[in-house]
Amino acid sequence: MSALFIPGPAAATTRVRAATTTTITIASDLNPGDVLDGLTLAAGDLVLVKNQLSPAQNGIYIVAAVPVRTSSYPAFSDYPGLAVIVEEGATNADTGWLCVSDRGGTLGTTALNFVRTPALVTNLAYLSNLGNDSLARIGDRDRPFATLQAAYNAGARSFDCGAGFFGSLVCDGSASTLYFTGAGTVVGDIYTQFDLEIYASGGELVRLGNITGQGSSTTGTIGDPGGSGPILSLSHCYVVGNVNSIGGDGAANHFSGPGGPGGGGGRIILFDTHVTGNVLSRGGNGGVGDAWPGGAGGNGERILLRANSTVDLDVTSAGGDGGATDSSIGSAGGNGGEVDVQQSTVLGTASAPGGAAGAAFYPGYPGAQGSTYFTLAIIGAAPAVTTRVGSSIGGVFYTS
Repeated sequence: MSALFIPGPAAATTRVRAATTTTITIASDLNPGDVLDGLTLAAGDLVLVKNQLSPAQNGIYIVAAVPVRTSSYPAFSDYPGLAVIVEEGATNADTGWLCVSDRGGTLGTTALNFVRTPALVTNLAYLSNLGNDSLARIGDRDRPFATLQAAYNAGARSFDCGAGFFGSLVCDGSASTLYFTGAGTVVGDIYTQFDLEIYASGGELVRLGNITGQGSSTTGTIGDPGGSGPILSLSHCYVVGNVNSIGGDGAANHFSGPGGPGGGGGRIILFDTHVTGNVLSRGGNGGVGDAWPGGAGGNGERILLRANSTVDLDVTSAGGDGGATDSSIGSAGGNGGEVDVQQSTVLGTASAPGGAAGAAFYPGYPGAQGSTYFTLAIIGAAPAVTTRVGSSIGGVFYTS
């Protein structure tokens, strides 16, 4: 560990060995011998689970044959304001994560949301940019502060970050554009099922949490399709976390027909925007079909990076997985979408994989690989940086 994030005088800090990078199946992916973020887990290891599609499953777990939440944080009230330092891992080593969920929930029922801290810092210089209300939110959870949700519900669509706005925001579709101005920090995630544009000014002094678009999922048993992920357009933003637009899963059909198809992933557009995590457009998974075919996975959508945008980790436009079936023909996985990078940088990988075919007696087909296009783009972390001009179709790179 080369540095330590100091969230505030009254906030708790803990360490874990590893952290997730994507959603997992907790019961089977946190057993001794499992590999997570490049690490082989051992019994007793602490793992921060932070990427679940159902955020109520997030939290700190103990690796075991039957993984359980750590007894050190037995209640929901233990998490808001908790800073977690990750010690190891190919992606998460020496990173800090802050729980930005508001108080008052129930562990296992209420969403636990974690955002990556802007940096692992050895001094308080960063904290000086937050403003008194921001420091109150992180360091003194009993002190009043202005929440994004309350201001949004009251009709605000432009937020002066210097005034101190915090907490997660769930957009209800009443507005398609949000503006963040001033020198300050927004510590919190933004969720939407509707197309959304976000503009920010103030450079890196305006920092947002995870930006998540989620298509509606159907929970009935008649094979309804999942909803498409919303379009997310970010301009001049600094996102401390991930930007995802995921299609909803199709509903299972246990009676008289195939499972519902997954919704398509949402289009993502980054203009002069820095994302410290991953960018993902992913189709939803197809619903289970029982004796009928499962639903097809949704397709990934186009991701565009423009005007010197930077993504510190991976950019992926992926198809969803096909739904399983007991005895019929397997369903197809969704097709990968398109990643288009122009005059921008991706320090991880840029890919467009197809989804897996649905499990069946007669297997279906996996989704087709999508396309990637690079124009004066930097792809890959230093020192193995390559500047590419051209495109790849179906995974084959072409120069121009």
